[in-house]
This record gives sequence, C-alpha cells and structure tokens, in this order.
Amino acid sequence: MTELNKSLQAEGSDSFIAALGETTRLYGITRLSRESGLARESLYKTFASGNSPRYETVARVLRAMGLKLQLVRQYENATGVSQAKLPIDE
Repeated sequence: MTELNKSLQAEGSDSFIAALGETTRLYGITRLSRESGLARESLYKTFASGNSPRYETVARVLRAMGLKLQLVRQYENATGVSQAKLPIDE
C-alpha cells in the first residue's frame, strides 16, 4: 500500500494506475475478479500500460481490496493556518 500512496504524490495519474495494476496482480486477478464482479480479462486490460481506467472501475477494484481513496489537506500556508475553508472541510 505504501507504493500506492507514494504514486498519488507523483504528478499525473499514470504512476498511480501502474502501482494499482501491480497491486491487483499481487492481490490476485482471479480473487479480485470474484470479489469485484469484474471479468479477469477486463482487469488485465484495465491496468495494461497506457490505459486510463474509469473512476468507477478503480473505485470498484479498491473496494474489493478493502481500500478507499480519501482527501486530506496537503499543506498549510506560510503562517501555519489552513487555506480557505472548503465545502469538504465540513
């Protein structure tokens, strides 16, 4: 899971998709297919190099592995105070 978190820090989604693809293979494509309801062939194609999977597919795969994406504040401003309050802060 550390590699997935690191890949989220990188610019662009390619590194995250590549790390998630590796994680799916380690988890087991057959097991993931059974638990996500997605066909094995579809999972292989989804995480093949150069593909851009839909959010729904990524969310389904993460959920099947017991994972989820979560938003957190990345940084504070120079005074140490969080940036302007956003609707997600409530």
